[in-house]
Amino acid sequence: MKPNPLLHPSSNSGSGPVFGIVIIILVLIIGAIFVFSKQWQESKKWQENMPTDNSSSINTTSTTSITPSEDFNSSISLEDIENDLNEADFDSFEETVREIDTDIN
Repeated sequence: MKPNPLLHPSSNSGSGPVFGIVIIILVLIIGAIFVFSKQWQESKKWQENMPTDNSSSINTTSTTSITPSEDFNSSISLEDIENDLNEADFDSFEETVREIDTDIN
């Protein structure tokens, strides 16, 4: 009777698993390179579409500016701060916010 090869594997079959592991590792490396190259290309496209500081579409040199009035109280009491806020003119600030909102949209 011949011995069953499934129960008694031959001793010279050690290179098959090594080649299998090498192939699996190579497939994983190639897949990782593919995924990272796709992400790199997408980030490159995203960066190209971002406006630079010089080509910004938002008007940063607005002619209106908000300057504190000299008659504002420099006290830190809550009543004085509330009075200062009630006396402040925020029309130019609101106009600037509307301009920025228009530029963004």
